[in-house]
Amino acid sequence: MTTRQKVVLAVAAGRAVARARVAGKKAAKRLIVAADAALVAQGKAARARQRKRAMKAALKKVAQTLALAGTAAATVVAVRATRRAVRRRTIETA
Repeated sequence: MTTRQKVVLAVAAGRAVARARVAGKKAAKRLIVAADAALVAQGKAARARQRKRAMKAALKKVAQTLALAGTAAATVVAVRATRRAVRRRTIETA
């Protein structure tokens, strides 16, 4: 192999290494962008789950409040009915 051939081969090898380095950097950048996109998607999904949990908790609180209010209203109605019944009995017996 002549010196000139060795130089040409060395230059070609250097160029190949440089191209591989550039391609590797581009691939790494693409990989980073894809990983960031996946993290963003997971973040959106996590926020959606948090919103669903908050909505479920709010609905549960409303249901508990309504149940409590319903129980209180039923108690008031029952007490009034009992008072009316007692008044009727006292009027009938008097």
